[in-house]
Amino acid sequence: MSTTMNMPRPSPTLPTLPTELVEIIVKKIPSFNDRLRFRLVCKELDGKSFRIWTSCFKSVRTNLSRASLSGLHKLLEPSPELSRRVDNLTIRKVEKDRGKGVLGFGFDWRRSAGITDPYHISDETPGFQLLRAVLSR
Repeated sequence: MSTTMNMPRPSPTLPTLPTELVEIIVKKIPSFNDRLRFRLVCKELDGKSFRIWTSCFKSVRTNLSRASLSGLHKLLEPSPELSRRVDNLTIRKVEKDRGKGVLGFGFDWRRSAGITDPYHISDETPGFQLLRAVLSR
């Protein structure tokens, strides 16, 4: 009789689970921040949860404030794949900002001089440049 048959099998660990099971687990995590922490546990879980993680970025909300755009940039910058997953950008005031919910808070959104379109924003403004950096990877 072989000695390997008598040895107990090692218990499965989270990183050794099949990708499909890891994805199911990630879908059950309600908090965005907790999903982020889950991915940071190890490279195996990061890789196995990547597809589900990127689906969180199909629709992105911002109020165009410096804090909002900087936060999006910080999240999306490490992986160009995340920026490419954004299909829908919603711009709206966020009430919980306590006064900072004003659209574009923290930036001076200047219109381009000499342009006849009254809605044209100069692409030289810092806010516009940060928005471009968020979405154009």
